[in-house]
Amino acid sequence: MVEERTFGTTPARVTIGLIDGHAVTGYLARFSPAMAELQLVFSTTVDSCDPFATEHVAYVGFHCAAGQAPVLVSAGKIELKAHIAGNKTFLVHRADGDADDSLGFYTTPSVSSSPFHEIFFFRHGVLRLEVNLPFGEMLVREGVVNNDYLQQGLAEQQKDLRIPIGQILIKNRMLSEVQLEQAVALQKRRGVRMGEVLIETGLVTAEEIEKALGEQRQSGTRRIGQVLIDLKLMTEVDMSTTLAKKFGLPFVNLEQLHINERPVTELPREFIAKHKVLPIDSNAKTITIAIADPLDIDTIDLVRVFTKKKVCEVVATESQLTSFIENYLGTVALEQATTARCG
Repeated sequence: MVEERTFGTTPARVTIGLIDGHAVTGYLARFSPAMAELQLVFSTTVDSCDPFATEHVAYVGFHCAAGQAPVLVSAGKIELKAHIAGNKTFLVHRADGDADDSLGFYTTPSVSSSPFHEIFFFRHGVLRLEVNLPFGEMLVREGVVNNDYLQQGLAEQQKDLRIPIGQILIKNRMLSEVQLEQAVALQKRRGVRMGEVLIETGLVTAEEIEKALGEQRQSGTRRIGQVLIDLKLMTEVDMSTTLAKKFGLPFVNLEQLHINERPVTELPREFIAKHKVLPIDSNAKTITIAIADPLDIDTIDLVRVFTKKKVCEVVATESQLTSFIENYLGTVALEQATTARCG
């Protein structure tokens, strides 16, 4: 779960952005994303107003100290465009490993003119997240094409700027059409919300999503899909098969699948357990993973970082995935211990 912020004896100056586009500035004594309400005061000691229900809050911006500008640290981070309910857009930095949960995530501003040193975005207030990179650089980051090929393609593009960089890379055989299609498909998934997908596919209604969001805010830990399942508004298999079909991914029954135990060593055991990702096969260039949530692009990115390979995905139900990961890690650990004793 994302961490709570406490401010000692001096409340923090913040701006609360509401999903209707309005914003209110005041002071908070503490902040936790799991709070049902945020109690804002208009001085450091008195003059409170009616509390704001977090279901109506899109973001909380924590102000810089007087006379200070935000510290812009981009090393090891990616720049995002966060499109927020109320027709606002923020440029922010976020590291792949930053704490995250179903309620939202912390970021730091990437522009020196920002009044904030930190911003928390509630997921229900985020309309879309975009990685703020040119498409060519995105292809390099995704591991689809190397930087030398990109630079060659960009040099050729200068002759005719109307030609998309992807077409140039394909023409010069630096990139295949399949690779380009996969990169574009993965990028389109960024910032898409689970509820929107489930409504679009007809699995649940907007009213059912609103009901589930209310339940989610009370629990503070469950993802929206799990809440819908717990409310018996859909089954786990229905959700998994719908997500797989939506994003053109195979849906698998792990009981009927041959799993290669070799690729488990390519990812840290703690990573596999934390992110609920099961490596099921690999070769010199590709690793195949089973996941429950195709919208968890950050995890897919991290797998690529750890393995330096192209990542292929299949979808499995979360309960089956959890069970298999526990058994899988236990079996591999036992085999490694036996091998070590025999050696």
